[in-house]
Amino acid sequence: MNKYVRGFIAGSMMGIAAGILFMPQRNGMKKKVLNDGKNIVGSAAQMMADMITDLKQNK
Repeated sequence: MNKYVRGFIAGSMMGIAAGILFMPQRNGMKKKVLNDGKNIVGSAAQMMADMITDLKQNK
């Protein structure tokens, strides 16, 4: 994978983490965002693993 794409993904993840860390606690919104985020991260990790597998097979 291109190093610029990896840097973009890493920077995005760090920005999201910082946003969640500094998010104010309002009506359980932070817990909802964290729970939904775990599902999204799991899905994204699976998609990345599939993409890497496909790239290795196409070489």
